[in-house]
Amino acid sequence: MAALSALYPYIIPHVPNMPEMAIDRALVDAAIEFCRQSLAWQQRTDPIQLIPGVREYDVDVIGCEPVRVLAAVIVGDRALDRRPMASLDLPEAGEPTGFVQPVPRLIELAETPVRADSLVLRVAVEPSMSATVLDDQLVRYWREPIAAGALMRLLLQQGDMSRASVAAQAFQGGVERAYAQAQVGAGRGRLRVRPVP
Repeated sequence: MAALSALYPYIIPHVPNMPEMAIDRALVDAAIEFCRQSLAWQQRTDPIQLIPGVREYDVDVIGCEPVRVLAAVIVGDRALDRRPMASLDLPEAGEPTGFVQPVPRLIELAETPVRADSLVLRVAVEPSMSATVLDDQLVRYWREPIAAGALMRLLLQQGDMSRASVAAQAFQGGVERAYAQAQVGAGRGRLRVRPVP
């Protein structure tokens, strides 16, 4: 985990008299917003044991808060489809084929399981409101947009709308890049090949 102070060099030159406590709060808030919008920070859960007759299960992640379940897989069997909430009005017993997530910390299966299985989730996560550190990979790859989001908040507190607008654009651009990457992975693009004479 990286200390919040690792991002100070991106912020302090722009707001030199800002208290560190205010900078820390702005950094955590910006990181939370960045993770919610981009889905860039993800974790895989330990296998969850499905119990026959039970449809609701907790989404447990380590050191952070869940945002959204991106994928659910019955171990060694199949992936489950995300369903609309209305599909749960008439629950049936059977092999689970889908799920909904009514709140971030809960997943509900579309069908009531009839046998014990294991379920693994891929979850987009965010830092907790009380975080004092951020994930190393989050800081390594997305430090500039997170710092821009924090700077935007601090500049708005000072009433500097024009500079806050520039920081907001940098933040949103980073969110869009991170979201696109979260959808396809961290590919480096096409390889170019030159013919050898």
